[in-house]
Amino acid sequence: MAGRGTAARLAGTWLLVVLVGGAMAAGVVFVVVGVVALFPWPGAE
Repeated sequence: MAGRGTAARLAGTWLLVVLVGGAMAAGVVFVVVGVVALFPWPGAE
């Protein structure tokens, strides 16, 4: 059952990629929201 180990390792790798990607995306969104909230943009009411 060597295939199971490979599948588990592949699933673990994908999980890590998804977690890291999600954390990076959340960080980018947080920074963008912070910049938009902190700077008074022209024309904004």
